[in-house]
Amino acid sequence: MTQDQTLPEKAQIGVYEIKAVLNADPFGITYRGWNGHLNAPVALQEYFPADLVVRHEDRHTVGPRSESERVAYEAGLASFLEQGKGLTQIEHPNLVRVDNVLEANGTAYLIMDHEGGIPLPRHCDPPASLTEAELNAILLALLEALQKAHESGVVHGDINPDTIRIRSDGRPVLIGFATARLATASSGGLRQRELRAGYAPAEQYNSGDRPGPATDLYALGATMYRCITHAEPVPAPDRVSALRNGQPDPLGFQVGSLPYGERLLKAVEWLLGPQAKDRPQSASEVLAALKPEAEETQATVKSYQQEETPHPRDIASPAMASSRAGPWISAGIGVYALTALSFWYFQLLEQGPETVASNEASPLLADQDKSGPSTGPPKKGAKAPVEIKTPPPKEVAISSQPPSKSEPLQTSIPDARGKPVADSATTPNAGTELARQSPPNSVADSQPDRQATATTVVSEDTIKRHLAAAGEDAAALRLTTPAGDNAYQHYQAVLAIAPGHTQAREGIERIVDQYVWLIRKAVQEGRPDRARVYLNRAEAVSPSAPSLRSLREELAPAER
Repeated sequence: MTQDQTLPEKAQIGVYEIKAVLNADPFGITYRGWNGHLNAPVALQEYFPADLVVRHEDRHTVGPRSESERVAYEAGLASFLEQGKGLTQIEHPNLVRVDNVLEANGTAYLIMDHEGGIPLPRHCDPPASLTEAELNAILLALLEALQKAHESGVVHGDINPDTIRIRSDGRPVLIGFATARLATASSGGLRQRELRAGYAPAEQYNSGDRPGPATDLYALGATMYRCITHAEPVPAPDRVSALRNGQPDPLGFQVGSLPYGERLLKAVEWLLGPQAKDRPQSASEVLAALKPEAEETQATVKSYQQEETPHPRDIASPAMASSRAGPWISAGIGVYALTALSFWYFQLLEQGPETVASNEASPLLADQDKSGPSTGPPKKGAKAPVEIKTPPPKEVAISSQPPSKSEPLQTSIPDARGKPVADSATTPNAGTELARQSPPNSVADSQPDRQATATTVVSEDTIKRHLAAAGEDAAALRLTTPAGDNAYQHYQAVLAIAPGHTQAREGIERIVDQYVWLIRKAVQEGRPDRARVYLNRAEAVSPSAPSLRSLREELAPAER
């Protein structure tokens, strides 16, 4: 692409100043930029399908080459904007963060974090090489990231070794979403020369096929193939053609001949299925197959640990974080379930029938959440206990964001994935409805007060689901956002049912610890604006935490 087709240096797009061209392809141009408002580096992706548009003499404005290209260009632009808005809703530690999408100069721009780090090929191409533990850590983290993107309806569309960076703390991050390419494809298809040979699956060569999760999974498998064999994968059309003619697969990926574990190699082989139907249809399927491997993996790539802060592995890789809880889940369910039932049985006996009747929504203990209990010696420089905002027993609303200091709680409890469950203390006939949910042949069928026992069973099950969901959300860094699916909301739901619930309170303390780590990391990366966002969220959870007060003081000079 010639210089007159790119924006000039120092061009302004709102508060963003263009510094240099990072990359250009037939669909768009990516620039290194500077956010003058926040004094922070950014990357800007400009929608610029070269076959359809030209840049005018002012070197800023973009327009169709002719009226015949206008319809295709405008359709692609609309698709680019739609996909960009979807990307702004996704936040995951292993995905580049898209802050904004805006229209200017007759086209549109994605505003993203400017990710540094080292391109993956420099870690895996000879003479460098990745160990099996490192490969597992990278693969699991990227599968978790893709799961998040796909659940939000977003496809990357161009995964290859160059779109994966390894940060200084060892965590991989996926960059280079093919937003412009997919937008152009939606309005007229792609040509073979516009695809990354070896990484694009066969269906991307067919103009009528819409890219989906299986498309990204093939590309991720091809990237892992490159890391394992140190060779470029065979283009997908060549593989399909050979297999149709009864010839061996030219990829030649033989599990038994490579110096890596069978589970990892079989997962990569599955990802590389020549046809979409031969591959996993979601990242969660591969994660399930690799879960035992995740429990054995104890290291990420060339990671380091900062003094007095959680290690990135503790919060950056959801698969690895949840794997450490494995031994606690089975034991915790049995122990806490038995403890809860016996405890409340004797409590009910002591209170008497009239007390039971007036407390149908009695709180119960439940099993462990997936993040597991805190084990091992206290960390060096351990902080004072965190003060947690706990709702009153009967005010059981859960807001989608951390509640403000004066925000009253409402009176309904969502279940572990957002479905409202009525509180019998505030909703007429709620106890009867809960009783209907009691499983047949339960203890309730043999007790005089079936309604109270049914409420007990349902409450216990609700707590279990909330703790499990909270563990998953915390591992994926869904701490207090997004609305309706975050760890804080689920822990607060537990406290609404069982005020003082130990595991829920500890979970909220961990949320504050995770935000402290994120704040320090943002400061280290020169992103004070992001650090303040994390600090505000953490203070909404625990306003008086000593660690947050000290961080607020540290950030005060930057604010002035």
